[in-house]
Amino acid sequence: MPRLSRRKIADYAAGQLLDGNADVLREVAALLIEERREKEAELLARDIEDALLARGVAIADTTSAHTLDARTRSALEKFIRDQTGASTVHLRESVDESVIGGVRLALPGKEMDATVQRKLTKLKASKV
Repeated sequence: MPRLSRRKIADYAAGQLLDGNADVLREVAALLIEERREKEAELLARDIEDALLARGVAIADTTSAHTLDARTRSALEKFIRDQTGASTVHLRESVDESVIGGVRLALPGKEMDATVQRKLTKLKASKV
């Protein structure tokens, strides 16, 4: 039996997830284990997020110094919809006090860093 490509697995998983079949993730994990492809798990997760984005669902990672309030979350979701054309946005939020302020945003293939930490690092580098 020919080995399935990561892209084909990701397309299948994205379609199943959008159809409400959350069990597909167990199926994919079992396939990776059975085929001894566990090292591809992180890459496959990224491929699934790409496939979801192609279908109008954006999964974004946010990092900020504090928990996002509803207004900021809403503004980020609108920004992501405008930038990607996605109709649905899901945020995975993480808090990292070292960013001091602002937000870091990561989408499949795109990153935006509007943190105070980055601005200070950039300022420091420009003075050297």
